[in-house]
Amino acid sequence: PAAKDLLDRSLANEITQTLQELGHESLYDFLGQGFCIETPISLLRDKAEERYASARRNPCPDTRNSLIQSLAGHARVQFKTAESKKRYDDTLADMAFDGLKGLVAETVEISGSGSIDRSQVDLLVARFSKEARVRPGEVRRVISEFVQSNRWFVSETGGASERR
Repeated sequence: PAAKDLLDRSLANEITQTLQELGHESLYDFLGQGFCIETPISLLRDKAEERYASARRNPCPDTRNSLIQSLAGHARVQFKTAESKKRYDDTLADMAFDGLKGLVAETVEISGSGSIDRSQVDLLVARFSKEARVRPGEVRRVISEFVQSNRWFVSETGGASERR
């Protein structure tokens, strides 16, 4: 598959850090209750403009308001076009996969055998696909490629193993 067009990692990290400081998980969450990847881009754009204008009008500029204004500015840029929205969405998924890979590596390390049990893979797939709203097949593919790239393997419950 072709390489995905992602946000610059430093910009993605800046957005993520600001979101965390304000208690949000994504720009969707920042824009409002119920906003998600399926929300029409026109609504995202309108809400980003509204949040930005509101932060600019605030007569008491403080750190929190500056953070809100910064995020609203990022949301205005990321939700301006379908292409920029896709770039943000792909970056969000890519960063989430980093966390998943960390969980896989930790599980393999704990096993002490260079393997992860298939039942653990199934649990990670179910949990991650639900939390990150990613298709289970995509999650399984990422885990499989990560396991293979590290020369680990997936073991069957009960001890048998399958080299990947």
